[in-house]
Amino acid sequence: MNAADISTTGSTRLAAHGLSKSYGATRALKNVDFRLGRGEVVALVGENGAGKSTLARILAGAVMPDEGRMFADGSPVRFRSPREALKRGIAFIPQELSYPPDFTTAENLVLGNWPSRHGLVTRARIRAAAAGIAAEHGLFLELERKMGTCRAADLQTAEILKALGRDASILILDEPTSALDREDSERLLRDLRLLANRGVSIVFISHRFDEVASFSDRICGFRDGELVEDIATADYQRSDLISRFATHSRRHRTDTSEAGSQKQPVLRLARWRSGGRTPLRDVSLEVQRGEVLGLYGQRGSGAEVLAEGLAGLTRPVSGWVMVDGKPRPPFRSSREASAAGIAYVPADRGRQGIVPTLSLHENLTLMKPSGHIVLRRSAERAFVDQQIKSWRIRCRNPDQRVSELSGGNQQKVLVASRLIAAPRILVLSEPTRGVDLPSRQQIHSNLRQLATAGTAVVVATTDVGEAANLPDRVVVLRDGQVMGELLGSHVSHAAILELSGGRR
Repeated sequence: MNAADISTTGSTRLAAHGLSKSYGATRALKNVDFRLGRGEVVALVGENGAGKSTLARILAGAVMPDEGRMFADGSPVRFRSPREALKRGIAFIPQELSYPPDFTTAENLVLGNWPSRHGLVTRARIRAAAAGIAAEHGLFLELERKMGTCRAADLQTAEILKALGRDASILILDEPTSALDREDSERLLRDLRLLANRGVSIVFISHRFDEVASFSDRICGFRDGELVEDIATADYQRSDLISRFATHSRRHRTDTSEAGSQKQPVLRLARWRSGGRTPLRDVSLEVQRGEVLGLYGQRGSGAEVLAEGLAGLTRPVSGWVMVDGKPRPPFRSSREASAAGIAYVPADRGRQGIVPTLSLHENLTLMKPSGHIVLRRSAERAFVDQQIKSWRIRCRNPDQRVSELSGGNQQKVLVASRLIAAPRILVLSEPTRGVDLPSRQQIHSNLRQLATAGTAVVVATTDVGEAANLPDRVVVLRDGQVMGELLGSHVSHAAILELSGGRR
């Protein structure tokens, strides 16, 4: 389809013709045409590595294309940086937000664009300027709240208002609701729709077909670097969108409904309940030796809470746990979970996982069991060398500070560090969030190898692509309840999305 044939809402704000981008032998984007109208909301969907993020970053000036042309308001443009794109009204808001935690939201809104008079900046002027930005665009934000104490939805709102305060008329958002529960997601989408109604154009990447169906005006589907679909959302029902865009290609896996009958579960949960913002409601499941079990659900579904409960981090939880056939109450601490042979990889590596100021060696051996505090230096070094090799961690040497590594290599260090105690069960929350495709593939490959060697691997994820391709068995959760379970060859994008949409 030619770019000229793509329908838009109002006048064209942004257009691209023949965009291509390669990384070595990998073609990330192949001859893509794209157009965005004034006040239009366009969703980019597809597998990780399909090309949607590459397109978004090219449009926002974060990546330069190898080939192709771009036009903003009808004039040719060539962005060499996000700063140049912002000068033309295009702002990119990434999935992993970066912000000064000790700044107030008001200070964050005017960061780098301080309101001054005669060279003087005061708190009153900062607050007045920030309040003016929020009022102009009809969005609410607690302006005196510290960024580090904000909920994820407010952080998104703060970044959106910061961009609008710098005269952005096009917002490009990467998975804006991935860290939000349903209530906050709905609020954010309402705010974005309000902005679109006022003329702001929006491009957003999402794996959530509920929000794609309800929020977008147009959907662009990507596969293997190509734009393979460009449709008006209103012409299709949600179920049609799932069957049209959900990918069905998957790795071969053994059907655990048959193989599992000959196995004994290493862990069973019975009628788990919890309170809090995302309560668990009578969740029961079992984990088998040597399998990869997926817990899929969007934020607020209970999947992450369940993973934390397995690690002894969610309290209080009622119900029962069966460890080696012996019933006991749910774990009350990470120490109790560790004693049962469970290791946990948290979703936030920066705050809960690695210690950036320590070396690679120190991080990899940080979780050694208390009974092994004194290890032979040679044994420690052998473990570290083995992990660096098997996880393909790119570093100068084991004494290099972890903060100097790329995000993907930091994530590999985080996962590998949990293996020093040789756990029987490895529980991971969002193991590949915010990492590049090669790191994602390496992490998935190593997790499968761990399962083949006998470790039970439990992966809680909001990424439907990860849920469809990594686990042998997937338990789908929504609103703290198990909506269903998919086994072996029955695991697919479409089946997972149907269950997560509330259909049993």
